[in-house]
Amino acid sequence: MQTRQRPGSTRSIAIFIALAFLAVAIICAPALLGADADYLVVLTPFAQWIPALAVLPALRWAGRRDRLRTAWRLSPFGGATTWMVLGLVTLAVVSVAAVQVLLGVSTGLVSWTPAPELAATALWVLPVALLALLSATGEEVGWRGYLWTELRDRRGFWVTALAVGIIWSAWHLPLLAAYGMQGDLPWRNVAATTIDLVAASLVLGAAREISGSVWPAAWGHALLNSALVFASTSFVTPDRALADADFWGYRAVGWAAWVLAAFALVAVHRHRATRTTSAGSPASPEAVRNGEPPSRAGAPS
Repeated sequence: MQTRQRPGSTRSIAIFIALAFLAVAIICAPALLGADADYLVVLTPFAQWIPALAVLPALRWAGRRDRLRTAWRLSPFGGATTWMVLGLVTLAVVSVAAVQVLLGVSTGLVSWTPAPELAATALWVLPVALLALLSATGEEVGWRGYLWTELRDRRGFWVTALAVGIIWSAWHLPLLAAYGMQGDLPWRNVAATTIDLVAASLVLGAAREISGSVWPAAWGHALLNSALVFASTSFVTPDRALADADFWGYRAVGWAAWVLAAFALVAVHRHRATRTTSAGSPASPEAVRNGEPPSRAGAPS
């Protein structure tokens, strides 16, 4: 299968990644050099829009004249496919959290210790997710909007998903390292969270691929910062209280659940694409490379 590379694509990608990493490094530099990291709590929601903003100079300096909305993959919200994928990604995140807790408890890696204020905290999960969507969208239009489209022109789904996940995870390292150096986050959590992001990126990438839009990925990202955090802090033994073997075992259960969830989403997409093709609407490889909805695209490769 031949791939189509956009003019100036390689240069544009390099500029985008360089700008995104430089900006987050500058923001985190004071904390990395010993300043109190409390300011990062305030700046982080704004810093999440760095990838979105980095797209514009990356395109312009590479001589590209793409419309920003097109580069961000901010397709109009709505339609059956978008709503279906929103439901699927919600189910995937909730399922990953449930599987990790249930298997963790059943294998003795963690203990069932529900927080006393569990019911009251649960009421805040949806409002927090909707609020988190505002900042998560800034990241997603950069990573799984612009960068996904550029890489997907050249590579298959799984290579693209893994590449974007690794870059996205590495972009978080200055922030995680700042909290690690301050003692707010144990170093094993820094390492584990880095892997968490790569694993979760497979599901976010599947949502992007199936829908052809960044919105389901942004919603899935918001759920990571709300529902997943709620599940990991409200039902079982806190991370800090776990022995190293239990800590890594519990995290490994989560990684496996993310991979299985991504495969499940891809299987759903493949099944729908097969039905569409057999109904007389041939799948278009060009549509697949451009991340278009299943009505115009075949299964991920």
